[in-house]
Amino acid sequence: MTACASQAPPGGGPEDKTAPTVLWSIPSGDSVRVDIHTTIQIAFSEAMNRNSTELAIFISPLPEGDIEYRWRKNLLTLTMPSPLPTRRTCVVTVGTDAMDQHGNPLANSYSFAFSTGDSIDRGEISGHVFADRKQNVSVWAYQLTGDSMQDDSTVSRRRADYITQIGSDGSFRLRYLAPDKYRVIAIVDLDQDYLYSSGSDPIGIAARDVDLGHMTFVEQDVDFHLSIEDTSSFVLQTAVQLDPWSLRLGFSHPLTDRYFENQLRGTRLQEHLTLVDSSTGLLVDLEEVLLNPGRMTEVFVLTKDSLHAGAYAVRASNVISSAEDTLKSAVLNFSAEPVTRKWKTEVVSFHPAVSMRLVPGDRVTFQFSGSVNRASFERSFMLSDSNGRQVARSFDWSNSALVDFEPARPWMDQMTYYLRVDSSVAMDWRHQTLLDTSFWSSFSAFRMDSLGVLSGMVEDEFRSNETYIIQCRPIQKQGRFVELVADSTGTFSTNRLVAGRYVLEGFQDTDRNGRYSFGKIQPFHPAERFAVYPDTLVIRPNWETANVILRFK
Repeated sequence: MTACASQAPPGGGPEDKTAPTVLWSIPSGDSVRVDIHTTIQIAFSEAMNRNSTELAIFISPLPEGDIEYRWRKNLLTLTMPSPLPTRRTCVVTVGTDAMDQHGNPLANSYSFAFSTGDSIDRGEISGHVFADRKQNVSVWAYQLTGDSMQDDSTVSRRRADYITQIGSDGSFRLRYLAPDKYRVIAIVDLDQDYLYSSGSDPIGIAARDVDLGHMTFVEQDVDFHLSIEDTSSFVLQTAVQLDPWSLRLGFSHPLTDRYFENQLRGTRLQEHLTLVDSSTGLLVDLEEVLLNPGRMTEVFVLTKDSLHAGAYAVRASNVISSAEDTLKSAVLNFSAEPVTRKWKTEVVSFHPAVSMRLVPGDRVTFQFSGSVNRASFERSFMLSDSNGRQVARSFDWSNSALVDFEPARPWMDQMTYYLRVDSSVAMDWRHQTLLDTSFWSSFSAFRMDSLGVLSGMVEDEFRSNETYIIQCRPIQKQGRFVELVADSTGTFSTNRLVAGRYVLEGFQDTDRNGRYSFGKIQPFHPAERFAVYPDTLVIRPNWETANVILRFK
């Protein structure tokens, strides 16, 4: 018992947090005229986790058959299943998934090359993968000429020609590439089979293919955002009767917000849907068709007359999803029942929250569960400041279920505002009162001298007439996300940033839908170009952060 109670420092010494490194290799880097029967040796600075290290070793060109791995302390010997190819550059990469016995990974991938011929290929592609997670992210390069890339499905059928892994800062460097054209992707290979599994593996698609010719050996700034492709079919799934005059349709994919009336390229969703009485074959007159702003896979169909009990068919044609997929034609049969209840429209969301402070340009937004009578709602809407003065207003309806209010003048410095909706005046589309018996809220405006100003310029040597959208993302909770559009000269500015630290990013909105497009693998479509400002922006109260240059490369 005395021994158990004795005091002593814990054993084992300090925790090992040092990243392992590669000390040397055989053949050594840049060796030429290497014998095709050579075995490869890699020496590490410390004892390695053998399984993770072996899985993190990539060899190009990939030999046919299984490689034999043999360890002797910190030395790994690789015996090829067949002779090395003649007159070729061979690249060996140890990725950042390789860990020591304490779980510390390599800080960056390590590559060395040797040749069985007289020279080493010198092509290089580098860039960054911008993702929250940095572990297990690889970058694959496929040669596009010859038989190596016969179609877009090759990434799901064959291992890439060159593979590396990103470092802890998201950077990567593919070295010793042969002169050729390349398609480069970033990927999290979840099942570690070196094949892209569509719909499960997060993938990043570049904004361009890379041409490493005999004059251009190095391509920089090939950057990626990761996403998971939606591989499900775009279909019309459900039709649910809500009351005698209302249906709710469900699609498998969110629909484009171009179906909102206030979008630049807006189009009426009602033009793409028809309702047929199956017993008579006659069309049912529609009062309105609404895209649900809270769940954009849902559509409300409102009929002029009540539906009788019986069979109906809803037909959709050329409906466009948010990913720009088109549902060319679909028919869904359903039965209407004798429903006596009346579905009441209610407020499902409201911005801003109670006691929230607003910045210039902020809007007041109401979202409803169904269609409201616009004129009656505007009459019911009463907004006044703390001095009792009514605030002049204008309304911007996306559809009859979503409306924004913007004051005629900017929100006044430190002013408190009071909002009330008169429930006896506001009506739904069938002139029934709303479900909400009353609605009241208050909010205030920021002090203008507590806000910061940001101004800058888009710099792009390939500048075109495309729109550049700039996004300021706060790092701290008290910050506010702000999105703005660069003008025709590439200039952007805002005076409504809450003080704090921000990440600045922009993208070239080629398809003009207001959202970043991640691209597609099959059929191949490149991602939209984007740029990330290299430093964290610090926004100070009553101070302009000026001359910020966002470079597209």
